[in-house]
Amino acid sequence: IGRYLNMEGFDEIETDTFREGLYIKDPLSGKEYDSQSDYEIDHPRRFGTKTALMFIGNNYPARTISCVRSFYSALSEFTDVIPIAANSYNIRDMGKARALLEGADAIVNLMPFRFIAGPMGGDSASAVELLRSLDAPLLSPFYMTSSTEEEWMASKKGLDPMEFSLSVFLPELDGALCTLPVGFRHDLGELNEFGISVKEIQPLDDRVNRICGKVRRYLALREKPNSEKKIAILAYNYPPGEGSLFGGSFLDGAGSLESILKTLYDAGYDTTPLSAEDILDRFIGSGMTNGGDWTTPSNETISIPATDKHDPLVEKTWGKAPGEILVRNGRYLIPGIILGKIFIGLQSPRSAGQDDLVQNYHDDSIPPHHQYLALYDWIANGFEADALVHLGTHGTLEFLPGKEVAMSGTCYPDRMVGDLPHIYIYYSGNTSEAMIAKRRTHAGLISYMPPVFVKSGTYGDMVELEEAIAEYREAMRSDPGRAESIHAGLVEKAKKMRLPEDLEELEDEIIAIRESLIPYGLHKFGKAYTPEEAETFAIHSMRFPHDGIQQLNVHLGLTERETEELISEYNSKGTIKEQYRSDIETGNALRFEKRILDASTITDESISLVRALDGKFIEAKVGGDILKTPEMLPTGYNIIQFNPDRIPSASAFARGKDAVDNMLRDYMARNGSWPDSVALVLWGLETSRTQGMTIGEISHFLGLRMVRNSGPFASRFEPIPLEDLGRPRIDVVVSMCGFFRDMFPGVVSGLDDLFRLVGNLDEPDEMNHIRRANARNREFLSGKGIAAEELEELSQCRLFGTSEDNYGSGVNDLVQRSEWEEESELADCFSTSMRYAYTRNLRGYDAGELVRFNHASVDMVSQVRDSTDREIIDLDHYYEFLGGLSKSVEVSKGRRAALFVVDGSGPAVRTMDAKTSIERGIRSRLLNPKWIDGLLKVKYHGTQQINDRFENMLGLAATTGTVESSVFSDMETAYIHDPLMRERLRENNNWAFMSMINRLFEANRRGYWDATEEELEELKKAFIESEEQAEMDSDN
Repeated sequence: IGRYLNMEGFDEIETDTFREGLYIKDPLSGKEYDSQSDYEIDHPRRFGTKTALMFIGNNYPARTISCVRSFYSALSEFTDVIPIAANSYNIRDMGKARALLEGADAIVNLMPFRFIAGPMGGDSASAVELLRSLDAPLLSPFYMTSSTEEEWMASKKGLDPMEFSLSVFLPELDGALCTLPVGFRHDLGELNEFGISVKEIQPLDDRVNRICGKVRRYLALREKPNSEKKIAILAYNYPPGEGSLFGGSFLDGAGSLESILKTLYDAGYDTTPLSAEDILDRFIGSGMTNGGDWTTPSNETISIPATDKHDPLVEKTWGKAPGEILVRNGRYLIPGIILGKIFIGLQSPRSAGQDDLVQNYHDDSIPPHHQYLALYDWIANGFEADALVHLGTHGTLEFLPGKEVAMSGTCYPDRMVGDLPHIYIYYSGNTSEAMIAKRRTHAGLISYMPPVFVKSGTYGDMVELEEAIAEYREAMRSDPGRAESIHAGLVEKAKKMRLPEDLEELEDEIIAIRESLIPYGLHKFGKAYTPEEAETFAIHSMRFPHDGIQQLNVHLGLTERETEELISEYNSKGTIKEQYRSDIETGNALRFEKRILDASTITDESISLVRALDGKFIEAKVGGDILKTPEMLPTGYNIIQFNPDRIPSASAFARGKDAVDNMLRDYMARNGSWPDSVALVLWGLETSRTQGMTIGEISHFLGLRMVRNSGPFASRFEPIPLEDLGRPRIDVVVSMCGFFRDMFPGVVSGLDDLFRLVGNLDEPDEMNHIRRANARNREFLSGKGIAAEELEELSQCRLFGTSEDNYGSGVNDLVQRSEWEEESELADCFSTSMRYAYTRNLRGYDAGELVRFNHASVDMVSQVRDSTDREIIDLDHYYEFLGGLSKSVEVSKGRRAALFVVDGSGPAVRTMDAKTSIERGIRSRLLNPKWIDGLLKVKYHGTQQINDRFENMLGLAATTGTVESSVFSDMETAYIHDPLMRERLRENNNWAFMSMINRLFEANRRGYWDATEEELEELKKAFIESEEQAEMDSDN
């Protein structure tokens, strides 16, 4: 067609042969070859490495040869290129693929979908096995066929849902890296006589060069001896200060650095192994933090000249270089140490700490400051690193300004990582934020496991309550008069402990606390579970349903203790109790249990780090809750997310329905009516782990049932007739985090379709609260100068979130920095940050006061707690979202709404009011000697973790109004009152301990704790002791 039109650039060599299967095709000459040896006759080897370039060998449906030639020419400058063509995305001849790819040191695949598996999935298992045997990094750049370059550059989201699925999500399943757009659609003209248009994919040189630069650096990792490689490792110091070095989710950061240095030393790297204590001493002793209260950077701190590079956006925000952050005498400070050829440093803070310019750790509307840019530039060009490693979940690089996915050269994460191979050590349980890191920083992820989870047990006054309950039941049989006295004492003690006063409820709550699973300590990178920990893990994992595996307690009708005995005997003796030996399902379950037990006693974390630094292939696995998804073991893999096209799963929908039924039953019992509207928190992490439980809740509140598990999102649901539903359809207002927005763009559009479907049903307003709310919204929006079509779109909108360049509400940052006076400020922060509307046609539209208007009608607020990992008290994002939403509703409405937590962490869904959920976390973890002892076994980080919970308790008190004053008294008793405990905390991390004390002072000052004079005196005494210690340490 091109030659027919005499279009420029078309000539005879582009004749399409539509040859079957795979073959080698020279993109410049068009000549085809059957084998590498044939190809090498015309193209003799020139380099020590080979790179496979895979592409579609014809120009249908768009001319792609220009892109292929660009890659072929650029790669040929430093590596021998094997140009492998295919005329189909689905390659059936694996033997041919293996032969043509043999010896490849890197693979650049320009075809979408899964690796040589095509749109129907093909033989993806064999394809992954092929990648495993080749052991070469797979890079998957792609063409954007639905957008022009100009449209892409103007887009914040980067990709539409379809292109995201084909070109990013599916290749990631095979372990692909660097999913970047490298070519864009360009219309060449139209053949009127044929009725078709001719399109070309034109290369974007900047993106082609980025991919080729990555290939060059990966190849260098494969060729260069380990003793000559320079590796930069960045850890975190958030919030800045002496008490919070090397933080990471569930991670012993200092211990992990010790482990990594030993691993690299053993692998032949030029470095000096140091203990965790030595590393901490080197940093704190030299004042190497991102902003210490007690120490200042010593002369040992690395410093570099201020850059003369100019970035207009940075200068507009932060002023002229060098700025004021980590600057001394006009030079940038680089907190870190160089050990041979290994640099261990601190990722720069997002701001100076004392100001409020960057109100949100996840805010990507503010560019990095001068020193932040200088740090990464120095790593690449001053230190001359061969690879960059980020340690732990998570840093801030991935939240810098730029597109959500399909990064351009102007996106800061892309600019700052550059061509460096990037390895990100990430918590296996946090898939949502892991995907942000992978896609925005071109990271190869290395997963790490959590610490083992153990039963909380009971302690102190709870043991006394258990004994009193047993005594009461015995007295009821033998001495009823005495039983009455015992019961009165029970009730009084339970009331004092903020536990239920009803005996049955009290007993249930004590059992729930006793059986709660809690993390014991923190994880040291590269360390697997001990045999004892492994059996504990496996027993707890078997409480959950697994595909094709029976839950033994349910299947055999056993108590939990009997189930544990059955499993322990099988593990120790390899035999099944005689009465169960003939049962096939029992045998299958026990063999499964033994497999996951064995998998937890090994880890590929250290091995995979070394392999990644050797430029090798790291296999991909789905991350998630280790107890519910034990198939993720052993850790050390490249994390991928659950397929967004399968949300919600049938199980998630059913669990969401159970949660809604429980909440509505509870609400009706308390209020005698149905709620008009409910407000839900929707997280990407929860959606990934539960496969869409909150989506199931939303659809059931709306009175919808799921009729199929596949197909377009909205088509999977249909309205339940009102006579079958037996209640009104409840209006739902959703507060969506930025991770959900980025990970599940198709679900965002699908949910909007569901809201419109229900809102347009011809039903009475009193039975269709969505329809009624739409009318209220129209009236509210009228007269505000909004076009009719846009007004109608907004009136039906129920999905609200942050602007496209942000991920969180900022409430937690205000609490963390104590930069608020009135609770209404926290409500305003939440509603202002979360005011942006998301529909099928509007994305991040500033809806002004509409979200507050909707909050004024809310009667119930809820969020799912999806995993054993975290109780509500354990994570600041719970008070940020659940608390922030609750406070916004309270201020907008003028009174508090019912506040529920849906506990989806266990096999059965439970719902409870927020107060009960918070109390359970306090009893099972914060006040629990077992939990405390586990943390304090970890040098430095134990007190750091406890300090985080003190902040969270203050945040929950301020936002939910459900934390009683006596909670803070209990915290003071557990951590401050006992001199021995004070000494343990001080020895572990004195700086974090002082922060704990300050949080208690703040709780008292703000009126959340009515502290006694004695309690305040204890605080003052403890702080003075710690202050004196800090001054001595600083002087030393």
